[in-house]
Amino acid sequence: MQKYWFKMSTTYNDNIMFISANLSFDASGGRVLSETNLEILKAVSNASIRVFSVGRVKNIYTNIKSTSNTLETALANLQLFSGGLHLSAYNSIVNEIAKAPPDILYLDSSLFGRLAMVVKKKFPDIDRRAHV
Repeated sequence: MQKYWFKMSTTYNDNIMFISANLSFDASGGRVLSETNLEILKAVSNASIRVFSVGRVKNIYTNIKSTSNTLETALANLQLFSGGLHLSAYNSIVNEIAKAPPDILYLDSSLFGRLAMVVKKKFPDIDRRAHV
């Protein structure tokens, strides 16, 4: 069973940024888990939740365009990006954080480790309780 960083009986009033690579229209287990994580955040908080989806196709959330083919993914991986991120997507996310820093940043994939490391350095006031 997954451990959550919040108590189920507590309601949080924070400004939350939720970033996922699994919120596409595809029927997948990853999408189901990401949507469940997002619904849990909504259920236990009165927070303003900004949702960003890293992906190849547009959806109902704010879209951050991911790598678009295998070659682009390979080049991004050589630059130590993963999870569909590349330099442009990475910069878009960092700029969104800088424009309106969230109280809590929820990265819905461990593939966003490089992003998590940089956010911790550049934005130390963001709550580190968030699940990564």
